[in-house]
Formats: sequence, C-alpha cells, structure tokens
Amino acid sequence: MILKYFILIVSLFCINYESSGQEQVLNTIAEFSPLSELKDGILLIRIEDYKEAISKLNSFGRYSEVKEFEKKAIQEKEDFLESFKENFKYSSFYFFDSSNSHDVIINDDLSSVYNVNSKIVTDSLIGPFFICKKEELSYSAYSYNKYFQIYKLENNSLLKIKKSFPKSFRMPVWKRLFNDIQLNIEVQYMSDKLQEYYIFEQQSRSN
Repeated sequence: MILKYFILIVSLFCINYESSGQEQVLNTIAEFSPLSELKDGILLIRIEDYKEAISKLNSFGRYSEVKEFEKKAIQEKEDFLESFKENFKYSSFYFFDSSNSHDVIINDDLSSVYNVNSKIVTDSLIGPFFICKKEELSYSAYSYNKYFQIYKLENNSLLKIKKSFPKSFRMPVWKRLFNDIQLNIEVQYMSDKLQEYYIFEQQSRSN
C-alpha cells in the first residue's frame, strides 16, 4: 500500500514538473518575442552628451567643470561608437545624442540619427525600432552600476519589454565588483545574449 502511494506521488510530481516546464517555455517565448523582432529591426542607441549639465554649469560660471564634461562626452561617444562597431552583431544599429531624445522618441524625427562614423543617416530607416540606453537599476544593491536596457519604440512611447534584460543579460555583479568591466565587453555580452535568446525562441517555436 505504501509503495502504491509512493508511486502515485512520484507520478503526480513528474506530471506537474513537466507541465510547469512547458509553461515556462511558453512564457519565455511571450516575454522575449519583442526582442526577436529586433533581429530584423533597428536598434537606436542613446549616447549621453551632457548638454543639460553643461548648460547649467555655464550659467553658474563653472567653466572648468564644463570642460571636463565636454571631454567626458567626447570620450564616451568615441567609446560607444567603437564598442558597438566591433562587438554588436545582433541587428542593425544607429546612434542619437541624449539631447535629441524628444525628437527621436516623441516626434518621430530621425534626422539627428548617425552611424558608427558619426555621419548623419540620410536614408529612410524602416522599423521596428528599439531604443537602447544605459540606466541605473533602482532595485540593485549597487545602484552606481549602469546597465543596458532595451525598450521597444511604439506610438511615440518607450514600451518596457517584460524581463528584457534579466540577470542573465547583465554582467554579473560579482564580476563588476572585482573587475573593471569595459564597455566593449558589455556590448559583446549583450549581443551574444540577444542571439542566444533568439536561437532559443526559434527552436522552441519549431518544437
């Protein structure tokens, strides 16, 4: 009798486990499908140009700090262009400065978008469009760390993709604590993870 109950419990456990596994795959497909659209879409990468901060510093006459921010903006832009050029292989991509965010996102004005050579894009760009930017995670214990986040640009709004960048997308915290993670490594990591999830989704759909 005890043996029969044991077999019954094990059987029920296996059924529940298999069902939950199937639901997890289906949920994953639903959650990551917007990112699969990016494969044939365009990623618009926002680069901070610090113009707002520079304007305020100028108004206060803090010109030495203005120069520091201007140098920082130039260096960060160069780093972004080079890092994406060499390491991002998942989709087509272009860039825009943070001061042009309103035009790009709200006004559908892509006249300020530029390529890896800092040349304004004159060809017509066809979406779907996704916005990529670095931002702090408020729920992170190490809030000074900024991570890449991707949003879908739709109807002049940024739509947050459910679990678009779970922990597996971001560089692990322990690596950040003990290593100076360079931008090019982060970009390559993001590109590889996007491709990994794309392959997983395609295989899941074909099963």
